[in-house]
Amino acid sequence: MIRILPFVLLAACNPPEGEYTSDVDVDTHINGPRDPGVPAAWDQSTSIRTSDGAFELFFTRPGTERGDEEDPELDDAVIRLIDAATSTIDASLFEFNREPIVESLLRANERGVAIRFAGDGDELHDPGYEALMEAGVLLSVRAPNDRIMHNKFVIVDDTTLFTGSTNFSRNGVMLNNNGSMIVNDPIVTASYAAEFEQMYSQGLFGRRKASVNPPTRTQIGDHIVTPRFSPADPANLALLDTLAEADTTVLFMVFSFTRLDIISELIELHNSGVQVVGVFDESQGRSRYSADDILAEAGVPVFIDGNRNAIGFAGGKLHHKTMIVDPLSESEPTTIVGSYNWSASANDYNDENLLVIEGAEVASAYMDEFCRVLAVATPHPLYLGTVPDPCAGLLIPVRFNEVFANPDGTDRGNEWVEIVNAGGAPVDLDGWTLGDLYSPSRHVFEPFILPPGASLVIAESPTGSTREVIVSSGTLSLNNNSEELTLYDASGTTVDHIGYQNAVSGVSFNRFPDGNLRGDFVLHTELPGAVGAASPGNLASGEEWGVEIVLNEAMPDPESGASEWVELVNVGTAEVDLSGWTLSDDGGSGNVLFPEGFILPGGRAVVLADVNADLSVFPGAVWEASSRLSLNNSNETITLYDRFGLERAQMSWGARTTADDGISVNRTVDGFRNSTLINHNLVENPDVPVELRPTSSPGLRVDGAVWGGEIVVNEALPNPEGSDSDQEFIEIVNVGNLTVDISGWTVGDAVNPRRHIFEDDFLLEPGAFVVVYDGGDHSDITGAVNASSGALALNNTGDSATLFNSNNEVVSSVQWSSSTSGVSWNRSVDGDPSSDLTLHTDVGLEDISPGAFATPIIP
Repeated sequence: MIRILPFVLLAACNPPEGEYTSDVDVDTHINGPRDPGVPAAWDQSTSIRTSDGAFELFFTRPGTERGDEEDPELDDAVIRLIDAATSTIDASLFEFNREPIVESLLRANERGVAIRFAGDGDELHDPGYEALMEAGVLLSVRAPNDRIMHNKFVIVDDTTLFTGSTNFSRNGVMLNNNGSMIVNDPIVTASYAAEFEQMYSQGLFGRRKASVNPPTRTQIGDHIVTPRFSPADPANLALLDTLAEADTTVLFMVFSFTRLDIISELIELHNSGVQVVGVFDESQGRSRYSADDILAEAGVPVFIDGNRNAIGFAGGKLHHKTMIVDPLSESEPTTIVGSYNWSASANDYNDENLLVIEGAEVASAYMDEFCRVLAVATPHPLYLGTVPDPCAGLLIPVRFNEVFANPDGTDRGNEWVEIVNAGGAPVDLDGWTLGDLYSPSRHVFEPFILPPGASLVIAESPTGSTREVIVSSGTLSLNNNSEELTLYDASGTTVDHIGYQNAVSGVSFNRFPDGNLRGDFVLHTELPGAVGAASPGNLASGEEWGVEIVLNEAMPDPESGASEWVELVNVGTAEVDLSGWTLSDDGGSGNVLFPEGFILPGGRAVVLADVNADLSVFPGAVWEASSRLSLNNSNETITLYDRFGLERAQMSWGARTTADDGISVNRTVDGFRNSTLINHNLVENPDVPVELRPTSSPGLRVDGAVWGGEIVVNEALPNPEGSDSDQEFIEIVNVGNLTVDISGWTVGDAVNPRRHIFEDDFLLEPGAFVVVYDGGDHSDITGAVNASSGALALNNTGDSATLFNSNNEVVSSVQWSSSTSGVSWNRSVDGDPSSDLTLHTDVGLEDISPGAFATPIIP
């Protein structure tokens, strides 16, 4: 341990002459521009205060590429905390060069606040270390080259704790994915203070320290918190103890992960049926000791992070050390955060800290951050299983998107707020509330399902929007000069929190881009391609919600005589007008302009074929380009731009060889924009040997299936009340957004796969039902047909109902092992192919509902 007084440091480290200076305007950095005439709106979704007031959570916004980074609320929060200090500040920091935070500590020192600092000897030349010592602050540091003092926490006035994964450096705040929090609890803060005292007052670091106290679970509001400090209190035990309680889900995002005990536990949980999904930092994942390869090869779905915002090796890191167990479930949601990497060094040698936090709100906030990280990650190249989407059912991606606070003329009755569901699953808004600075419940939502990709306008009177509701309180009363709005879910948890000032008359504030969870708020008139001064219920351009285009497959090097082509897929729910959109390559020589009136429906694919293409070879929808595509065989990037010049999709491939002639490049996961591109015949298909796999599938999925079609066996009645004859049925529904030709498809049970064969030209429209009965007159049932074999013969004590396509491939199947007289088996979530069967009476009010979804049970 080295304990350095300022005059010793000055002699030893030769700091620059003169006072520490900074070019940062700290007041503007913290509070933003003060010009009262400039409208401003901001999103505080990355600054989340729990409803019990115990925690305030902050996350960085580094983006994915250089120049994408945004200045987060995180460092502003610690600056405000330091500026509010009246007596003491104890800081235990590893890296320290973030100028505005350095400035705040210097200001505190100048006004007489007692500052104590415990740091790491290898960081002595950080500008923050040098500035503090030059100002006369005593530093106690761990000896250089003696492992590391890796903490990142600050204690203010012995009452408030700021801690997390964030180094107080430019990289930590601006370029790395990080999270930190303010904890308002004297017991937890006292534990950190005891740890600090050992380092600062006693000069004890690493293994020389004693355990602060036995790990104590402290109730803080609606949460229970347990602090752990390594190496005296091995923190791996906290992770293992938490994993032992996992029931349904384990999610993690981690910088360095090498511990074999945690690897083994995660594999065991995965094999037992618990959903385990992790994201690794790309740079650390290259280490020979990293856990990512082991987990991927064991079948655990792991991803590599997408943060490429680096300067050399510095920055661009997934720097979280976070585990989330059973988030948003009936089990006790638990979140583990802190400075502790999952490595032997962190556990056995370094000075580290972590918090085990039991409670739904913190888990929900970190789940949100996990999903933001996962959205730009790519599946690990050694993982060959189905790529999961743990965020589809857990994340609540409902956000404020547009606010109209100052209508022209009279405000009363004309103000409105637009929210959007930017996720992939429907959200029930029942019991949610919308509040402002003066009332937490300006609007209370009744039962309302907000579909994925849809918007909802909360208004006092008709606005011309697609969807709207009347405000329950009778008025929104949005202030024009300064206001904050909060959206709460049914439990009172903050889902989104935004603010604005100086609202311009007749113009809304709108996210840019529309619906982007992290998009900035700008005046509606400043959005590229905006139509009018506001767009309630629609995109700013006037288009429908639900548009997402993926460049999914391309043929850059066709066989001799064939043509190049590119497949575009609309994986969203709404049709998109591609009029005026362009597809461009790296050099700009292959620009292709889509014609006016070109509409791509939701869930559909289109093949953009070269001008000389033989269109008869493409089974999917095809449009012939008016100019050559000119795709490079090697090292090509093609980009899709909308008519306003905004990038909407991109794909890139590297070097190809003559052996690749006639083989397309395709996403490893069809339609998933973040999956990598590989040769089409290498896309995983365990049922077909590599040598027999097709070399391309223009306009179709890799397996030859039609885009947009999702046919589900949804309900089955094996045991009708009374006689089974002519009353048994199997219900099938098209839950996709594309008409599907099911001619020649078959329905069977466990004994006979061909109980029914669908006749020629049998088309199943989106949302349509077909109910296969064993016989009889069922003309009163929508979509009823009788089994072509004359019988279904479904067993009451156990059987299955399976739908096969014309290639005898299983499309959808359900099984049961018992039955109740007169009550059907039904998907627990109507139409959801991933949900299990349950008795119909657990889903709807009726015993059966052939040809329709069940009438939901509303408590």
